[in-house]
Amino acid sequence: MIVPLPVPDRRPSYFIHAGLLFTALTHEYMEHWEWAREHFRYQMLYNATLPSPERRQVVLLHEVLAHAINLGYHQMRGAVVDAVNGVRIGDLRDVVRAFATPVGGVHVVETDYYGPRSESKRSDYHHSFGTRIVIDARESERATAEVLAQHRIPSDRSDDLR
Repeated sequence: MIVPLPVPDRRPSYFIHAGLLFTALTHEYMEHWEWAREHFRYQMLYNATLPSPERRQVVLLHEVLAHAINLGYHQMRGAVVDAVNGVRIGDLRDVVRAFATPVGGVHVVETDYYGPRSESKRSDYHHSFGTRIVIDARESERATAEVLAQHRIPSDRSDDLR
């Protein structure tokens, strides 16, 4: 299974860049967030997707912590990440590596396209359509430091990603 089975007392892996908070889809994630438990895309990944050399984890853009650098992307949450700066994302470590190399002065995060838009489920808008997030690379380090300070987060990544 690409979504790991429960592991008691597992601390979530995360990476924050310019207010974009990335994490992996886990059993605990689906249990903790009610909307995640019911999301058809997550259920499909949980029940029917096996890991492959190209995708070892399902990486999510969990949410966007507000800052001027990410203005306009604040409603995104739970989107499956396909690529960052043109690098296909197979696990959370790939996200960290991909942010080291901006493309033309910007960071570009691409989320996957999955299924038709449902007018009755407005919260599914961003994960139903592939979305491209573009962040100014020159300002992103400063913005990351400001977001971490504002939210009193001690590090931009979990211990396992250092």
